[in-house]
Amino acid sequence: YDSFFFECANLGLLTDNLPVVIKLQNTASKKTAQVAELKTSSWDYDTNNKTVTVSLKDGLEEWQDINIEGINYDPVNSTPQSLYYIYFELYNKTPAKYNMLAPNELDTTTRWVLQRTAINRVFMKNGNLWQQWNTICEISQSHIFKNNNGKTMFVYKGGI
Repeated sequence: YDSFFFECANLGLLTDNLPVVIKLQNTASKKTAQVAELKTSSWDYDTNNKTVTVSLKDGLEEWQDINIEGINYDPVNSTPQSLYYIYFELYNKTPAKYNMLAPNELDTTTRWVLQRTAINRVFMKNGNLWQQWNTICEISQSHIFKNNNGKTMFVYKGGI
C-alpha cells in the first residue's frame, strides 16, 4: 500500500536466492518460533494492485543437478545390504552445505526401518542425487524435507 515493493522492484532488489526466515509469533504469550529457512526463487510485482508474489525454495531442488555414481552390483562378492548401508553411502555423497541428517542422528523408528530392510542385490544406476535419495525414500516409505532450522531431515512416515 505504501509502494515499498514497487520501489524495490524498480531498484532491481527483488532477486532470487535472498534468504528468508519465516517465524510465527503468539501475540498473547509473545513467544516466537521459527518455521522455516528458505530462499527466494521468483518474484512478480502487480503494479495495478500493488501486490507482490514471491516463490520460495528450500535448496533441495539443486540435487537434480548433482550427478553421482551409483552402487555397482558385484555378483562374486554379493551379500545382502540394509537400507541403512545405502543411506550411509548417499549421505557421504551429499554435499555438506545441504546439512543432511547424519546416520547416527536418525530417529529410532527411521533407523530401525532402514536397518531391517535388506536388499539382496544392491545396485543403483548412476544418476542425480535427487533420484538416488528418492529411490531410498520410496523403498523405505520415508520423506526428505528441511526442518525449521534448515537441517535436511530423513524421516520414516509409514507410507503417509
